[in-house]
Amino acid sequence: MPNASVSPLGTASRSRTLRAVLTVRFTLTGREYASAVRGVRVRNRATWLVFVVAAALIAFGIATNESPLLRGIWIGYGAFYIWAFGWSLLVAPARGGRRIDVRKREVVYSFSDESLTFESSPTRHTAGWSDFTKYARARRLTVLVHTTGLYYMIPDRAFDNPDDCDAFQVLIAGGIKPPKKLEQPPRSPPPRLTPPPGESALERLYGSLRRRGSK
Repeated sequence: MPNASVSPLGTASRSRTLRAVLTVRFTLTGREYASAVRGVRVRNRATWLVFVVAAALIAFGIATNESPLLRGIWIGYGAFYIWAFGWSLLVAPARGGRRIDVRKREVVYSFSDESLTFESSPTRHTAGWSDFTKYARARRLTVLVHTTGLYYMIPDRAFDNPDDCDAFQVLIAGGIKPPKKLEQPPRSPPPRLTPPPGESALERLYGSLRRRGSK
């Protein structure tokens, strides 16, 4: 059964921010795990970009090769890629979910304005919100993506009341920011060559030509 213990959160319910440490306990189910992994992968733009580019290359290879052997090789590549893509979205998350159901390990999360603490015997570690690159929602589940690629999954049922769940959503929305692109410093304009005072550029050119002709 989910259980949430928390210091007084009267101000949190009004301001929708966590003013104290909130602790939730729950046991993640295999279905929740599979749904979270699929949700993150489906929402990942890189996943679809790789899929579209690979599909275009395979289609081009099939269309431009008249040799039955080469066409068969490209068709084989396409079948393998579809199988691998389906495996990563359907089979792999389901297998991971079955392992979660077998373990049935209770996890404890503690949240504050500065950090998140994860506990699951015998593991315990704390991470600041800046250590997370993004978060996603998938079927009443929040998934936090760490810089190391780890997923932290917190179902809505872990919270005792909607106010704490809403405060948690506001907390991560304000604490987890996508990495910023490195900004290039502004380039200074090239130095502008100006003729000495009292002499125009045309006069300088004429004088240079005269000096060359006198040599």
